[in-house]
Amino acid sequence: MLIVIRIGGSIIASPTNPKLMSQYAELLEKLRKNGYEVATVVGGGALARKFIRIGSQLGLTEEAQDWLAIHISRLYALLLSLKLGIGETVP
Repeated sequence: MLIVIRIGGSIIASPTNPKLMSQYAELLEKLRKNGYEVATVVGGGALARKFIRIGSQLGLTEEAQDWLAIHISRLYALLLSLKLGIGETVP
């Protein structure tokens, strides 16, 4: 069975909460060990919104502002996946 979990940036990223992120990692690992296929979406929280504001102040397009927020979200997702041991390898 596939389970999709969305972890909002306001929960783990505003401010960044390593303890809560670790607890989510433990939950996700437990679900995987119990045979579930897990897909997780992680938000960018306040930092993503801050970069959208900065992009707006710089006169960037909405598309460019969206890309800034997406990259912040990807950083939080990478952090979580590295904690799970399934992220990109670190040189």
